[in-house]
Amino acid sequence: MMASMSAQRAQHRTARVLTAALLVGSLTLALGGCSWRFETEPVAYPSADTVTLERDAAAQREQHILEALAAAAGDASASDLASIEAPAAVAHLNALGGVYLPTPSPAPSPSPFTDTLNAAVMQARDGALETAQTTADDNLAVLQSVMGLTHAFALWWAQDAEVNPDPEPLPTASAQVLPTTVAERTLPSSVDLGDALVPSATDISPVILGELAVEHDKARFMYELIAARSTGSDQRDALARRDIHEARSDAFLALPDVVDNRAVLYSIPLTDVADATARATTARDAEFALGWRYAELLGGNADDHGWLLNAAFDAYSAGALLPGFEPHDFPVLPSLAVE
Repeated sequence: MMASMSAQRAQHRTARVLTAALLVGSLTLALGGCSWRFETEPVAYPSADTVTLERDAAAQREQHILEALAAAAGDASASDLASIEAPAAVAHLNALGGVYLPTPSPAPSPSPFTDTLNAAVMQARDGALETAQTTADDNLAVLQSVMGLTHAFALWWAQDAEVNPDPEPLPTASAQVLPTTVAERTLPSSVDLGDALVPSATDISPVILGELAVEHDKARFMYELIAARSTGSDQRDALARRDIHEARSDAFLALPDVVDNRAVLYSIPLTDVADATARATTARDAEFALGWRYAELLGGNADDHGWLLNAAFDAYSAGALLPGFEPHDFPVLPSLAVE
């Protein structure tokens, strides 16, 4: 009796298993025949934050310069601008990490940029300087500031080269080499940076401001020494630039708590001013060193970006006006290392 009941239960379980298997098979066939499938939740891609969008926009501006450079290849009117922008745009794009291509990629949208190289560089300049003022990321602010400085210098240099398309060759040792234009310059841009080259108030340490006063005083002494070895208009130009550096030094010392550590004399080897080539190189090195120093101070001093950029631009433009300047002499990312 017990054996018979166990056999009946076993047969019943077997029948249930077979029935379930047949149902699953039928469901699979039905689903397959109707091309149905079980739906899964769509992949949720994270939304980019504001800083990421700012970085992406900056990279797109640099990429557009490269595209404009390719389109302007062989255009003589763009050659002076291209001489700086060709290496600069590549270095800038590398520093930004390249152009980001989202996955999945959205439908392509029309480029907001124009096709000319000049217009692309102008928009990169203004976009970089605008981002530097508004971004919440200190590192991106510094990067965009120096990129804006580079683009501003490139545009200014190209315009100056167009005004003087055939610069005179480097003079011999008996000739004079100082620039004929020595006025102070502020960085040209549609972004308002003000017109100050020395702040009326600043968070920068008085110690650093004192160091800037000394650097300008050294430049004053250098130009005075150069003027002593020059005559005529070249001597007047050297003395005019000397006066600019002297006034800048005094202005820094007039700020609160800045200590005067200037010396009466500074050591400048006579070989550095021995002939025309040496004098031009010495003056340009001094101006470019000041430009680099101002750019170094951009980090962590967002409220001071305006006058720092103006002062850096003034120094770099003054150095570039000295005979012997070549576009590759300008650092494409002032104060930052470029690999």
